[in-house]
Amino acid sequence: MQMTKGTDLWNKAKKIIPGGTQLLSKRSELFLPEKWPSYYKKAKGVEIWDLDGNHYTDMSIMGVGSCILGYADEDVNTSVKNAIDEGSMATLNSPEEVELAELLLRLHPWAQMVRYARTGGEATTIAIRISRAYSKKDKIAFCGYHGWHDWYISANLADDSRLDGHLLPGLEPLGVPRCLKETAIPFNYNEIEELEKIIETHDIGTIILEPIRKPMISAQ
Repeated sequence: MQMTKGTDLWNKAKKIIPGGTQLLSKRSELFLPEKWPSYYKKAKGVEIWDLDGNHYTDMSIMGVGSCILGYADEDVNTSVKNAIDEGSMATLNSPEEVELAELLLRLHPWAQMVRYARTGGEATTIAIRISRAYSKKDKIAFCGYHGWHDWYISANLADDSRLDGHLLPGLEPLGVPRCLKETAIPFNYNEIEELEKIIETHDIGTIILEPIRKPMISAQ
């Protein structure tokens, strides 16, 4: 299997883009350095073709979880093309945002209102702020990866190895306010005793966790 074009472009990207990509979840080194395809030329359904023409079945993170219908779904493509023809941005609001809000509230009757976010990290940060406002407590117990925002990265202010196994080992929290020290405490997945001890020794108002992920991709 030849991967020359993709590898060369990835090495070039790392010199002009911090981390090589805009999204941590898409860094090749997280999967298989020098052997994981970094870029795609075509994607359809669950199939992907890289820049060198290699053909894969995507059993990994499927567009970081956003493509639940598969890549380039015909109905989605048609709707997107129609929206582009009608104008995808304007000074006024899109009526579809009200329609989507009503649908989401029908699916989640426990919610009272809807607020949209652009990324998972942003959505998580919004949830943390709401939880802190409701609980009137600043401290958070967390498990897993939850984005790059200050509330999360602050875990490494107390110990630069706290995010090892959750995010990246040895991550330095440069630029994160020191006043956030000890406001985010990590625990390991399925270690209930560890979480109980954290709750006993800290005034925890929020608990957030992510199950362990095991992405895969197979070549054809």
